[in-house]
Amino acid sequence: MRLYLSAPLFSQTERQFNRRLAAELTRLLPRCAVVLPQDFRAGGGASFNDRRRFHALFQKCIDEIRRADIVVALLDGADADSGTAFEVGYARGIGKPVLGVRTDYRQLQEKGLNLM
Repeated sequence: MRLYLSAPLFSQTERQFNRRLAAELTRLLPRCAVVLPQDFRAGGGASFNDRRRFHALFQKCIDEIRRADIVVALLDGADADSGTAFEVGYARGIGKPVLGVRTDYRQLQEKGLNLM
C-alpha cells in the first residue's frame, strides 16, 4: 500500500510534526510506504524553493498522488493549508480515498472545519 501524506510544510514545526506522523504511520502500517512530499527535491537535489523547478515539483506531487492508494491529509488550523486543500481536491477528483487528520480542536464554523 502507498500512502501520500498531504500537510503544510513551510515551518520547522510543521516539517517536524509531518516527519513524526510519517514515522508513526510507518510503525503502525509496516507494509505501507509513506510518501512525504517535504522530502521531494525537484531536479535532483535542488531546493524546493527554486522557482525554476516549481513545475517539476508540482508534477512530482501530482504523480505521487496518482500512485498512492490513499491520501492522508492534515487539516489543522482555522482553514486547511491551501496546498493540502488542492491535493485533497485533486485526489478526490481522481477517485482516491482521503483520510483527514485533525489535531486542532478549536471551534470553527458550525461543524468544526471549513468543509470546502
